Amino acid sequence: MRPRQIGITAASIGAVPASRAVQLLWELRNANMQSTSDQAFTKVFTGTNWAAASIQSKLVSGTVTVLTAGGIYTAASKAGNALVSAAQLWTTIPLLATLALPTQQTSGQLYLSLTVGSLSASVADLFVFGYVLD
Repeated sequence: MRPRQIGITAASIGAVPASRAVQLLWELRNANMQSTSDQAFTKVFTGTNWAAASIQSKLVSGTVTVLTAGGIYTAASKAGNALVSAAQLWTTIPLLATLALPTQQTSGQLYLSLTVGSLSASVADLFVFGYVLD
């Protein structure tokens, strides 16, 4: 199964120098799609200021049920800026999510925080791609 990419253009997030390439910024491997606890992404870039351009997801195992919903945030407990809103349904992975992105982030952490977990066991990998701005 091929990951589905969702995203926005560089022009829509502000002034991104043309010399900067989209790169992997954050990853969350083996996300438990049943859990409503915060699940921390791992930062894989060097820098402080960044802007997300797209998210790719891949179902590793199981099936995500119809009402599974939640967002991706820059702070625990659905705090900070929402990259993906709490209303996002995760029923099909690869996912076509709506990104709700501010122009720039300086967060040192990202969290997947589901409001409603899947009724069946399922595991997914999530990847945030974007621009390092410093």
